[in-house]
Amino acid sequence: MRRLRMIVLAALILLAYLPPLQAGAAELNTEQKFQFLRDKGIFTGFADGTSRLGDPMSREQFAAVLFRLWELREEPASPVYSDVLKTRWSFGEIQAVTKSGLMKGMGNGKFAPLTNVTVEQLAAVLVRAYGNSSAGS
Repeated sequence: MRRLRMIVLAALILLAYLPPLQAGAAELNTEQKFQFLRDKGIFTGFADGTSRLGDPMSREQFAAVLFRLWELREEPASPVYSDVLKTRWSFGEIQAVTKSGLMKGMGNGKFAPLTNVTVEQLAAVLVRAYGNSSAGS
């Protein structure tokens, strides 16, 4: 029951956060929606020019999206996680979302950047972002 409430809450928060996208979203196909978010600087796509929208999103990709959505800043810092080195493309974004409290590690000093983000993690981040500090993951 708690899981269902979290999913519903996350969906409601997400819909409330993107009202301009809602208005015309019905007329747009998936690639056009991606292009809209790319134009806003939220998504960047991949080096080969594809969006890979059919692929699962990794935790580091989600961290990068959150970094852009919440307009966080990269700050020089020592690595928080042993599996996210300073040379990793997502280092700054992961450090920033961790410092902001939006995302947490997976335990034992690891972030697990290549692990797929789960619906539960998405819901926890959205609840945390909107002021409920009791959310897990």
